[in-house]
This record gives sequence, C-alpha cells and structure tokens, in this order.
Amino acid sequence: MNTKLFIALMITVVSFETHGQGESLITSPQYDISKISLQNNGVKASTNGWIRRLNYSWIGFSGQEEWGITDGVERTFSPTNLLLHEINKDRDQSTSVWRNTKKIEYHYLPNKKVNEMYSYSWTGSSWDQDVKWVGSYTSFDSIQSVIQYSDDQGTWNQEGKTDYTYDGNKFMIEVNGKSWDIQNSKWDDDYSLILKNNSQGYPIEILGIICVIGPCDTAIRLTYNWDINNNLSQLTEEDFNAGNWLVSSQTKFLYDSNNKLISEVEESEDGGTWTVTSSITYAYNSDGTIHEELTQVIDGTSLVNATKSVYGYKEFPLSEKAESKHSKIEIYPNPTTGILNLFFDKQELQQIEIVNIAGEKVHSETVVARQYQVDINHLNAGIYFVNISNDSDEIVVRKIVKQ
Repeated sequence: MNTKLFIALMITVVSFETHGQGESLITSPQYDISKISLQNNGVKASTNGWIRRLNYSWIGFSGQEEWGITDGVERTFSPTNLLLHEINKDRDQSTSVWRNTKKIEYHYLPNKKVNEMYSYSWTGSSWDQDVKWVGSYTSFDSIQSVIQYSDDQGTWNQEGKTDYTYDGNKFMIEVNGKSWDIQNSKWDDDYSLILKNNSQGYPIEILGIICVIGPCDTAIRLTYNWDINNNLSQLTEEDFNAGNWLVSSQTKFLYDSNNKLISEVEESEDGGTWTVTSSITYAYNSDGTIHEELTQVIDGTSLVNATKSVYGYKEFPLSEKAESKHSKIEIYPNPTTGILNLFFDKQELQQIEIVNIAGEKVHSETVVARQYQVDINHLNAGIYFVNISNDSDEIVVRKIVKQ
C-alpha cells in the first residue's frame, strides 16, 4: 500500500489540530508525513501564513523543457490570523485565465480550534457545497472524533467517522476509521492505526490495519527515526505479505543549522539494493518562511525536474489581470553570448534569479530600474531560467539559452 495514500487517512485530524495556527494540509497535493509529527508538535517545513501558492510542472520536449503554471491555491485569514478559506484554481494554458475548482471553508470554536470544515465545488458560476467535517475535542483540547457528511440536495448524510484514542500522557495511540452502513444503520470498521510513541510523544511506529474488503488485515508498518533536535530523520515503509514484513521504501530528511527541512529523498529497495526514486528540496525566504518546494523524479539514473510550488505572502488574486501586471518584461538577446538586456514596464524593486536546468540558483541580484543589463559570461553554455519577482510577489519565468 502506498505510504502517502495511507497517511492521507490522517489528514483530517492534522487539519483540525493545526488550522487555528494558520496552517493548511488538507488540500496540499504534496502532503507528506515529514511535515507533521501526528501529535500537536507542529509542522516541520513551516508554511504558516502563506496567502498564495503557485504549482508548476516541468513540461516540453527533451532539451526544450520549461516551467508551466498548472494550478494554484489562495488563502484568506481573519484579523486574528485564523485561516478562513482555501480556494484551489486551475490555469488554462492557452488563455492564462484562472478558474475556480475547489474551496475549503473553516469554522472555529471560541478557543480557536476548528470544529467544522466545508468543501465546495465550482459549478462554473457559483460554489456548490458537497462535503463537511464536524469535529469534537477531548477535555485536554486534542481531537477526539471527526464525522464526514455528504450533501444530498440540501440534506447532510453521514458517510465516515474517525475516532482518536490517547494514553495517560495525552499522546495519540490509536486511530479508528469507520464508514456508515445506511442499510443497517451502523458504523463499519474501515481501518485502524496503532501508534507507538517515544517519551516526547513523537511516533516511532505506526501499524496500519485495513478492514475495507473482507476481514481486517495488517497491511503496513511505518517506522520513524528522530534526531536529537526532534527532527524526523528517516521514515521506513514495510508491507505485510504472506506473514512477513517486506521493506518497500525509505525516505531520508536533511535539515539546515536552523532545523529547517531542506530536502527529503525517497528510495526504493529491490533485492537488497536501494535506489533513489524522487526528491523534494525546500528553499526559504530570509524571514524563515518557505519560498519554494521542488520535486524531482528519477529518469534513468538522474533526477529530473517534475513539479514545484512557489509560495507568496502578499495578497493579489490569481487572475488574468493579475498576471498581466508583470507581463511587460522583455529579455534579449535570446540566445545570448553573455549579456542579457532587461526592460520592465515600470520602475520598482525587482529580484532577479537565474537557475539552471537542475533547479540550482546560479546568479542572483536585486535592481530598481526600468532597463538593466545582466552579465552571465561566467555561466556555462546551456539552458537557464530567469525568475523575476517584485515587491508585490508577482513572478515571471523566462527561459534563455546561453551560447
């Protein structure tokens, strides 16, 4: 069973526990166990407070690839920094117009804990409410139960339920998922997660039991290793097959001197040999907030770009108009032998970064001008990408060729 699919069973409790701090996980396509301890210990790769996330895919033919924006997420907060809405949008590649797809809405208790979450789908002209989650809490303010309902022409029908059990130290030790049997009016077991924790409440093992088809069977075991700073250093996945545990994958995590997650590398095992299958690297702003997540996958023997997400912290809408604000940028000559001429439609602070096809930053400078020259004579011949951002967090990416 795929690790991320199995861990997705935990997303609802994580969302209920952390959204009061402005954190969102339920709609994150790249959600991974590395970012959460499954207790109340917070997020490893801090993404608190971001307002906009742009998701890119590496597209094109061999040697002509470039980053293309595929979709994005907008978030709105209350004056007290409570997350109110997350809106997912797709971007039409031919017209650059953004279209609504999904919305999550959060409701809070007086103690700033989420007690209800609503999911909406975009019909083309309005939002259609389709799913809601209702949560309840223990006396020590940890999530106790979450019930999922689906909307049927204005009537909410219960569909699923997740119950959480804690030990005397208030550490989560068991999660039980159930589905509603409408014919027999009872809850049927779907899965269980059995957690073992260390003395600080961090999980060291999660045993997964699946009951969806036939009798309940042990399916998966996840083992966690933590370093002296309580950072997750390795996650190992084992599948249960014919009475034996078989290691299927492991993920290793690397942190900087400030204990910020900077990379995670996933490996698969085949006949005793470990092979890298994918990696995620993280880049941060000077204030410690996350700026970019870059995902690469194995192609032959090398890692190649696959997707990336860029985070923004200043508000502007994902729309055709917003994108056109920064569209009047000219870069020439292209190809170039060493000098790039840049022309902007207005004079303001511009951050210029140049990255190679491996995603590595090779040049960076900040300017305030409408015309500017960038000297890249020191770069080797090849394909590069010029990332230009301004003080409004607008981003433009241009591909160039250095001869």
